[in-house]
Amino acid sequence: MVNENSCFPGNAPDNPAPPLSSNYELSARIVADNSPANGSDLNGVIFTLYSPVNLPVANQELEFYVTGSATLLIPTPYTNNSGVLTAAASNIEPETVQLFASLAADPSVSANSILTFIPIGPLPTYELTSEILTDNAEANSSSNNEVRFYLTYGGAGVSGQLRLFITGQPTSLVTTGPDGFYTASFSSSTPGSFTVRAEVENDRAVFSAQTVTFIPGIIYPIRLGTNVITFPQAGSGMRAGMERLMSGFNIIEGHVYYFEGFPANVVNYTDCPEGSVFDNDSQSCLLNTSSDYLFSDSVFASPFRALRSGQGSNLRSRYAFWPALAQYLTFNITVYDNGPG
Repeated sequence: MVNENSCFPGNAPDNPAPPLSSNYELSARIVADNSPANGSDLNGVIFTLYSPVNLPVANQELEFYVTGSATLLIPTPYTNNSGVLTAAASNIEPETVQLFASLAADPSVSANSILTFIPIGPLPTYELTSEILTDNAEANSSSNNEVRFYLTYGGAGVSGQLRLFITGQPTSLVTTGPDGFYTASFSSSTPGSFTVRAEVENDRAVFSAQTVTFIPGIIYPIRLGTNVITFPQAGSGMRAGMERLMSGFNIIEGHVYYFEGFPANVVNYTDCPEGSVFDNDSQSCLLNTSSDYLFSDSVFASPFRALRSGQGSNLRSRYAFWPALAQYLTFNITVYDNGPG
């Protein structure tokens, strides 16, 4: 059988066995298939020649032929002492081919295999993306901006090392989680914008970057403003609740507030029972209502902490006050926010 794709040396073994071809059998077993059609990866087949009593036959020449564009790689066309000959094929075309082998002395003793070469896909690559989770944090050395990085290889999240930089300066080597995510948190004492960049450690050409901003920190206490508190007359029975004192101000849960100008020594105050608050509009205690403020002690004018956020005119406490002297029917109260506390 003529075969333009055959590739083997022409020297026969010193003592080839006499052929008894009418009784020989040739088998084929595929040991590698579905290789990429890249011209180098191989599909492989093991051929074995047997005698009538199922014994391997050595030193017999086989001839080969392959269809399509495949190229054969056959170190020797002669079976070894175990009757075995291994043939391989490569290809640059994605296709399915047939590999035929036959006994040179008797082409009727033959076997064939079907091999497939698959298209070459793009090689897997690393990709790194990022997103800003938190921005515009205060430059107070404790508040953080956050950037989350996502590392993939071949489209799937993977664990890998990232080299972090802030505005061009390297900071640390970190490792993404098994899902490919890593969240970088940064604080600053200096206001301004900073570029956070991560590079894949084993492929530094793969990177991602985001710009975050730190804003000037708030310096407490903050003067919110002044309210003018006026009573109609001494002995009128009119009382003032926290709604009047804090009216016009935005109150933040967890912040501590205090007054200036509160005439604590010339006012009377009362408090509603636990679990109730004073309502300025109705001039009465509202039962089963939680206070919106927590005072540091029992003195009404002491610093106090907001228990919820809202407009000052809508937030209440247990306390109410009224002037004990006529000259204090009108006075000014200045309110300060002393920050979280």
